[in-house]
Amino acid sequence: MPITRKRKTTSNTGIMSAAVGLTEREYVLATMNAYIQTHSKKYKLTTWNAYMKLSEEKAFKSLMRKWFDSIVKLNKFLKSKDKIRAFYKNNIKRGNAKVKKIATTKAKYFTRRKKRK
Repeated sequence: MPITRKRKTTSNTGIMSAAVGLTEREYVLATMNAYIQTHSKKYKLTTWNAYMKLSEEKAFKSLMRKWFDSIVKLNKFLKSKDKIRAFYKNNIKRGNAKVKKIATTKAKYFTRRKKRK
């Protein structure tokens, strides 16, 4: 008969298990961080390139609906590349204490890609 081991912890671990007590904005940051982490490891991208890849997808708009309170602000944000870049700098890179799972990619792990426009 196989030996069964009891779990040492009763709580769930990981970034998405913390989503129970998060506000909408913290949930958005946690989801983006999880996406950025998985894509940067899977495709060997920097965190910046993984974020820019996310910003080109359809799911980015639905995620940002939770962030902005009005559709006018959301449309203004999505049309401006500078605002999308500033969002990364101000929110993802600096992060929130609850959801900060990524810092930035270390320079020795950079993969040089064609510059995104």
